[in-house]
Amino acid sequence: GIGDVLAGTMSAYMAWYTILNGGNTGSDLQGLKQQRAFAVWTACCTVKRATKLAFDNKRRAMSSRDVLGNICGVIAHMEDDIESY
Repeated sequence: GIGDVLAGTMSAYMAWYTILNGGNTGSDLQGLKQQRAFAVWTACCTVKRATKLAFDNKRRAMSSRDVLGNICGVIAHMEDDIESY
């Protein structure tokens, strides 16, 4: 369900952080915890936006597949928001 979409999105964001960090988590445990918390928070925001879009389109007939179908567009929109700063 939607929890699976959230779990996968969190995993993707954590993996992207590891890749961007060169696979080096370093010895800064506090910094690592903050990055993990940020990845989880960002994943929650992503899935929340995707769920809203799915609900707006399908109402109560929406499923996790509808949410998953909106993830790519939500991420692109979030990237555009970041680039505009």
